[in-house]
Amino acid sequence: MLDNPNIKAIWCARRGYGSVRIIDKLDFSEFKKKPKWIIGYSDVTVLHNQIHNLGFQTLHATMPLNVEKNTIESLNSLKNVCLEKLFLMKFQLQEKIN
Repeated sequence: MLDNPNIKAIWCARRGYGSVRIIDKLDFSEFKKKPKWIIGYSDVTVLHNQIHNLGFQTLHATMPLNVEKNTIESLNSLKNVCLEKLFLMKFQLQEKIN
């Protein structure tokens, strides 16, 4: 799936136990040519770290296992990011930073 140019995202279904044991065996050369979203958390974090080290972004986000526990706002946010919809977030600083 990492090498498939037609796949735009990989949403990890649940945990990633064992990913730390295989990370050094994965070839990311095709992934770098056509990157995709890697979505998940927990043990999947090893994939996030490796891909960040390659200079790409990932999504540390919910997994299908937990969808029923998420709010509709959280799921819509994930959907919008995956569908590359633009959104703006405004932050207000309490005090000026020098």
